[in-house]
Amino acid sequence: MELFYADPEHIRDDLAVLDDFERKHIVQTLRKKEGEIIHLTDGQGTHYTGAILSLKPHLSVQIMKKERIPAARVPLALACGFIKPNRLDFVLEKGTELGVNHFVLFKSDYANYFSANENRYRKIIRQAVKQSLHFYFPTLTFLKSFNALLAYSEKFSVKLAAIDQSYPALREMIGPIQKAQQLLIVIGPEGGFSADEVSGLLNNGFNGVSLASNRLRTETAALTAVSFVKQYI
Repeated sequence: MELFYADPEHIRDDLAVLDDFERKHIVQTLRKKEGEIIHLTDGQGTHYTGAILSLKPHLSVQIMKKERIPAARVPLALACGFIKPNRLDFVLEKGTELGVNHFVLFKSDYANYFSANENRYRKIIRQAVKQSLHFYFPTLTFLKSFNALLAYSEKFSVKLAAIDQSYPALREMIGPIQKAQQLLIVIGPEGGFSADEVSGLLNNGFNGVSLASNRLRTETAALTAVSFVKQYI
């Protein structure tokens, strides 16, 4: 099944109008014709099935069926220190495929990059949602300080921070993970966390964990943690 995105503001009653990005993919790449059945999501949990009404000047779809897709039982947030843009792209793409519900990008003591290119990141998330047949767009939050991250974390029942190999292995947190109502994973930038940041995490209810016996890049650490946690929530 191919899945396409329809902006919820462009869905009225039983008619959806797709943007030029989706139109080009459907018409020029997939060569679809009027009358063909396609599948849409509004990124807010609805799966639409409909028939293409017209291809020009805009691609419009007659909606024939709507299905509400249940949201994740345990919302999973991934907070990642800023890293090089191409590596951050990878985290957003693969994290979306794995089922991250909320992405948080934060500035920290050892982060050498800060690129709040929201349009770019949302395009990556959009494509990953369609590719992996998810029906919810993950949220994307930018935090310009580590203290803002600590404040953001207050609403989570289980908070994990990948610090270094001196902390317990992530697998030792299976019990709390299974009981979580909202779960937050925090991964530092390439330089890791400063001593003050580690203290801040531990003093604000985070469980420090280790992900491997060796050092991992930020993007590898993020996806390792998400892959493990998703088995238990």
